[in-house]
Amino acid sequence: TGNPTLDNANRARAWYQLGALEQSAHQWQAAAQAFAESSKLAPGQPLLKVAQGAALALGGEHDQARQIFTQTLAAKPNDPNLLHAVGKAFLQSKLPQEAIAPLQQAYALVPKNLTLALALALAHEKSEDFPAALALYESLLQAHPNSAQVQNSLALLLTTCPNESLRDPAKALSLANTANTTTRQSSATILHTLALTQAANNENK
Repeated sequence: TGNPTLDNANRARAWYQLGALEQSAHQWQAAAQAFAESSKLAPGQPLLKVAQGAALALGGEHDQARQIFTQTLAAKPNDPNLLHAVGKAFLQSKLPQEAIAPLQQAYALVPKNLTLALALALAHEKSEDFPAALALYESLLQAHPNSAQVQNSLALLLTTCPNESLRDPAKALSLANTANTTTRQSSATILHTLALTQAANNENK
């Protein structure tokens, strides 16, 4: 275009799209390299660095990913979007315990963000801290009583929790039925949870 700023933005976008394409093909190293090129062209977009780190983490390069995340967060330690992105990257890389700290920090900054809260609850669940996950899901249900996503997540944990003392099949069935009604029986995920809760209740009869 002849406009250096616009040209750089277009090139950064192209590199990002290439990174996303490589990542969708599980070409983690190629994706990380493309995201790195995008970040060089758009240094004011720290989420691009997080994308690079996420690709590295997914490819098993955990130490490199941690270094990138640490450096990126050091520049903006109280940015909830960055913290959330880093937490999600750890979750996707099957490192849920490392996801908890950034997600907790982000949630403290924006406690009304339901997507963030659910990610934190999932991190607790995947870390096998089931009481913490259950407590957070319960608090979210109180704050968002009409959220089918919260109802479904809680119902699933109450049905399948490895700690059987925390299970509550009857409550889970009620929640799953409500979520299914809310979504007009259109969610495959919720229908699956409903089937699990029905089976669990039949077993207890």
